[in-house]
Amino acid sequence: MPSIKTIHVTPEEEKKIFESMHLFGNNFLVYLYFRHSNIFPVDPNWYKRFIVLLNVNSKFHIPRIEDVGVDLYNSHKIDGTGVHKLGIKSYIPIGWKVSIVPRSSTYLKHKMLLANSPGTIDPGYRGEWMASLVCQDGFKVIKPETKILQAIFSKYLIFNNEEAAIEPIEKILIVNCNRKCKIFHSWNELVPSDRGTGGFGSTGD
Repeated sequence: MPSIKTIHVTPEEEKKIFESMHLFGNNFLVYLYFRHSNIFPVDPNWYKRFIVLLNVNSKFHIPRIEDVGVDLYNSHKIDGTGVHKLGIKSYIPIGWKVSIVPRSSTYLKHKMLLANSPGTIDPGYRGEWMASLVCQDGFKVIKPETKILQAIFSKYLIFNNEEAAIEPIEKILIVNCNRKCKIFHSWNELVPSDRGTGGFGSTGD
């Protein structure tokens, strides 16, 4: 079972991060490795065995050991059908993915359907997690930080690299900050990938 570490990024910590970032090739993951050296093992493949969740929802909690999904909360008021933000960005190693699915109470309590169920968060995606929700009650308003969906982490088959080894996850690092946090808005630059922030059809028709 992976160990879990939570870091709360205060304005003072954020300042230290960006003052030191040039030493680490402008890569937040490398920064974390050196600045919080007690978190990761000294191993050149450490990045293959940990997940980083950058979170602006204060109610984000790791599930109990007998629960499959991580509860997700909307970061803005929901007042109708549309694409809604979930307040999380991520680094997920190759070979792992996240499936966004409804909770058993999503429709019963809120009359909401997830249009593209399950939604998929690829390891290369650096944008904010979002959900395309269909409201069956036009007058229903869901306040921010309401538990509406859940995330399930799982392995997937790698097709284009037979030698790629999918490592077991050893560490989950939760970085808590607020929506004004520079780290949250610079995530694509701090943790670069080929895909970046493109979502909802960005990979082609």
